[in-house]
Amino acid sequence: MPLLIALPRRLLIVFAVFLTLGLMGGISFLQLPRARVTVQPTIERREAVQEIVLSTAVQDPDFVRFRLPARVVEAEATREQIIERTGAARHDDFARGTVMLHNELPEVQELLPKTHLRHESSGVFFLTDGPATIPARGETAMTVTAQAKGAAGNVPAGRFVIDKLSPDLQRAVYAESPRQMSGGVAVDEPLSENEISRARESMAAGAREEVRGKLSAAAGGASMREDLMKFEETDVAVSAEPGSTAATFSVRVTVRGRALLVDETDLLGLTVLKLRELGGPDQEFVTYDPHSFSASIIRSDFERGEAVVQGKLSGKFAHKLGLEVFSGQNLAGLSGAEVKERLQKLPGVGDVAISFWPFWVHTVPSRPEQVDISVANDQ
Repeated sequence: MPLLIALPRRLLIVFAVFLTLGLMGGISFLQLPRARVTVQPTIERREAVQEIVLSTAVQDPDFVRFRLPARVVEAEATREQIIERTGAARHDDFARGTVMLHNELPEVQELLPKTHLRHESSGVFFLTDGPATIPARGETAMTVTAQAKGAAGNVPAGRFVIDKLSPDLQRAVYAESPRQMSGGVAVDEPLSENEISRARESMAAGAREEVRGKLSAAAGGASMREDLMKFEETDVAVSAEPGSTAATFSVRVTVRGRALLVDETDLLGLTVLKLRELGGPDQEFVTYDPHSFSASIIRSDFERGEAVVQGKLSGKFAHKLGLEVFSGQNLAGLSGAEVKERLQKLPGVGDVAISFWPFWVHTVPSRPEQVDISVANDQ
């Protein structure tokens, strides 16, 4: 008798469990289906080009007139080297070079051709190649040739005494050579323009690196942009000309460098400001590419402490999406491909991605709250 009473209760429990599961399944079937639509607006890339004035006279950044305060540092370096030519037969010849004749007296001084000049430190004699007229309290250039052949004529830069003058006049009328004489030892192969150019560029490169280090030290740790640095060769001296048979020749190059120091953040900020202005009424600014930023000197006046630089920066603008994109109207029952095709016909819509949940769902649910439409955040 107890067994017959207990059996209906168990059946009732089993029935209740199955009924609950069935109700939950029905609710899940109606509520769980979801569609997530991610819309990528049409992206347009634009580049801003803006002239910015850098000036030591400006105290604070001017974001209206595009002016920034700047500081100028400069440095100079000289590199000189005697180039020894190799690979050709050698023989003695007459060393040659150029001297500057100086006259500190109030009267003009005349020199005859073949006037003897004695190199003060070595005692080697040179002869002027022609007559010379040295203006009162002035100077003039003259080419000279060693009196004797041989390597002794390759004397270094220095002072020359005009041998025929009295000791008193020698102190007031004299010659100086800014560079070494060359040609005392000659080779059979003439010096080429290419040899001179290589030697010159080597000296210039070394001088530029030295100047760069000096500029960095003068900047005191402030950031220096390569495109806001300027190098110029202020003096170049080569002791031999193309076609010379000199076995050695000297090259001296002086480089002056200047750098404009400006706050990087302000320089970028002004260019970003210009970039933002490029967006159309149906666009909004998304981001800029920091790697695209550059600034180059257009014109400069370092004496006045002013320069104009051109800032360039590119960035992305997204087309604004209308409300019809997010309404989800007329999407119910469409497949993923159909949703993409329909949305991409709307203005400003680029790519469209759609996903369904659970796995058995392949079309957009009918209820609006089951459809989530959002804008991609990886623009």
